[in-house]
Amino acid sequence: MESHKGMWTLDDRLNQGGYGADPEVPRDYRDRIEGDPDWQKDIEAFLKLVPEEIELQSGKISLSEATVLDIGSGPGVMAERIKDRVKKVIALDREMNMTSDVKERLSSDGKVAVVRGDFLEIPLADESVDLALSAGTVWHIPVEKMDQKGKEMTPTQIEDQFLSEALRALKPGGVYILNGVWNGKNESVAKEFAQKRQEEISGLVGKDSPLIYRKFVISSDGLEERLKSLGYVCEVEMPNCTKDTKNGDARITLLEKLHQRK
Repeated sequence: MESHKGMWTLDDRLNQGGYGADPEVPRDYRDRIEGDPDWQKDIEAFLKLVPEEIELQSGKISLSEATVLDIGSGPGVMAERIKDRVKKVIALDREMNMTSDVKERLSSDGKVAVVRGDFLEIPLADESVDLALSAGTVWHIPVEKMDQKGKEMTPTQIEDQFLSEALRALKPGGVYILNGVWNGKNESVAKEFAQKRQEEISGLVGKDSPLIYRKFVISSDGLEERLKSLGYVCEVEMPNCTKDTKNGDARITLLEKLHQRK
C-alpha cells in the first residue's frame, strides 16, 4: 500500500517510532472501525461481556456507579461506546495524538478522563478502578523490553507484566475484559502462534519502536493458573472462545490478591 498522510503502512509506523508520529491516526482509525462490519461485530461481542453489576469485595455496585479503565484507548472507540453507561472512564494511551484527540472529543461532560501513559506501567494507584477493558491492545505488547535491573525480559514476562498491571489497578471483585485470546488447546493454532511469534521477534531486530502487530498473544490454556502465579486468583470466562478461536474475548473476575506490590 502506498503510504500517505493518515494511511501509513505498519512498516512506516515502525520506522517512524510508532503511531505518535502520524497525526491522522485517530480519524483514520475511527473511519475504518466505523465502516468495518466485522470490527463492529467484534465490538458488540466484547461489550456483551460488560456486567450490569459488579460484586466488589466492598459491596455490590451497578455499572452506572463504576469507574472504568480503558487500557490502550487509542482513538476512543470503546470509551465513547461505554461512557454513558458508567460513572467515569479513564482513557489510557501512550500516544499523544490519541490522548489529545480523545480529550478534545469526549472529555467535555466530565465522564472521560484522559491519561497519557504506558500500559506496562499504568500511572494509577493500586485498586483504583472497578472495571478494566483492553480492546485491540494486546497486539501492541512489545516483545523487547528491559526490566528495572537492565535485564532483557522474555516476551512471556512482558505479557505477564501487561496482565499484572491491569489486575493491580483493579479492586478485588472487579472485572477485567480483554480480547486477543486464542485457544491454546488447539495444536494447529498453537503451532501457527509459535511460528508467528518467532517471525515477530526476528522482525524487530534493529528496530527501536515497541509497536508491533500480533495475530495471537494471550493463550486461553491455563490462563487462571498463569494469573495465580502472578499473584491474582481469578475466575476466567471465555464464552466465545471456541477450539478454533484466534481472537476471542475473556472476562476475568479478580477474586483475591495474594500479595500487594511493595
